[in-house]
Amino acid sequence: WVAAATLNIDTERISNQAYTLSADEITINETGLYFIRAHLTGNGAAGGGNNYSYMTLQGQQNIAGGGFTNVTGATCSAWVRNDADSRNSCAMSWIATYNNSDIIRLQHSANDTSVTITTVANESGIQVIKLSDTGADLAELYQTDEIGRAHV
Repeated sequence: WVAAATLNIDTERISNQAYTLSADEITINETGLYFIRAHLTGNGAAGGGNNYSYMTLQGQQNIAGGGFTNVTGATCSAWVRNDADSRNSCAMSWIATYNNSDIIRLQHSANDTSVTITTVANESGIQVIKLSDTGADLAELYQTDEIGRAHV
């Protein structure tokens, strides 16, 4: 496997007080329950062979934490072919409680050191959505109609 690199997420599309983006890392500013969705589009080098692209969400418990660790289950992978249209994408989602000063980032890698996979501009990124404050009744996120179907 190629050594993992931090995914470049330097363009903030929507500013929110619940988090801060800096140097490809997102610092959580408000403790609460968060929904995170990440997507990666990889592009293989022509003539370089087929490859397997992999992305994982990493977390650090706070700014003074002991480094980043992979978040179990928060991964996705895609097969990138060696041809004229070699793009392929993967996406993953994650719901977890984060505390003030926790930091998250995305890492991506490939399974073959002889093949280059690059991310595609404006086709990779992360969405961070605060669902509720810690201790909030999670039932408030749902509404049911008279026959019991849930609506988000």
